[in-house]
Amino acid sequence: EDVNVEPGPIVRVKLTYRTPALAVPVEGGAVRLVDPQGILLPESPPPADVAELVNVVPVPTVSAGERWTDDLVLRSLDLTKSYPISKLERTTTGWRLTRRDGTSLTIEK
Repeated sequence: EDVNVEPGPIVRVKLTYRTPALAVPVEGGAVRLVDPQGILLPESPPPADVAELVNVVPVPTVSAGERWTDDLVLRSLDLTKSYPISKLERTTTGWRLTRRDGTSLTIEK
């Protein structure tokens, strides 16, 4: 994001590693984060402004830094790119998306 060259042999570089896009609850009670490309992030608490998937999915079989190819996770990420939502849930008939203001949108198959 930024590079500063300071007097003497000092160079300061400011980087953003990866930005969480979705909080995913997994079996066993943990919550994992993924970035917009589906890359699994290291375990950490979810930020308040990250969309949350309501459905519980199996524990990822990939390590942090690798793409999590779970279909539900990837489709959820697609929806977060299209709609400003705080929560989303896969239902038997489609999707329920909840906006940050509390209103919801239902997408039927």
